[in-house]
Amino acid sequence: MEWPSKNVPKGGIFNNARVKYTPETREFMQTLINESRMNIVQRNKLKYSLRNNEPLPAISRPTPSQIRHEKYKVLIRPGSSKRRSLDKIRESGAYEREVYRPGPPKPDREKVKQALIDKMAQMRDAQPETKKMQKSNSKLKPVKEINRYEELKAEIKEREDWLQEMEALGEGGKYRGLIRLQILERLKAIEALAVEK
Repeated sequence: MEWPSKNVPKGGIFNNARVKYTPETREFMQTLINESRMNIVQRNKLKYSLRNNEPLPAISRPTPSQIRHEKYKVLIRPGSSKRRSLDKIRESGAYEREVYRPGPPKPDREKVKQALIDKMAQMRDAQPETKKMQKSNSKLKPVKEINRYEELKAEIKEREDWLQEMEALGEGGKYRGLIRLQILERLKAIEALAVEK
């Protein structure tokens, strides 16, 4: 059966017909590819189509008019000065003003000066703080004055009682020397207190 359409190649639109290259054609194409001034991507495309028996891809080259147009195209650098029309300037946003947003209010300079003068003159504004401290001190519970002499006597008694308990348990020998040392330290502290008074 013959292919029904003359306009559509055999295999349909999406399945192009395979090309059968002869070994001489393949060798000739390889030589052309190697000798041509093509970049690697173009060479790889051609080699792929030769390997898979596909038609060769079309290599698009710029027309002479495109080449001429590119030659005379002037590059405009962003920093270079050039006359611009008013419309272009407005489009670039050069005439647009930033919205003014006021910052926090500034303190009154006279008050700040006066506060600094007061601080320099023996901290006049610090007096209310001392009143606050007095109020807070009055709220605190009165602390009992601990007599150091009585405290030392209680510590000595504590150690003697503990040592007696250890001796009753049969462990007194281990701790006797250490406890006597601690008692002697407390007695020396009591003597030092007596000298101070």
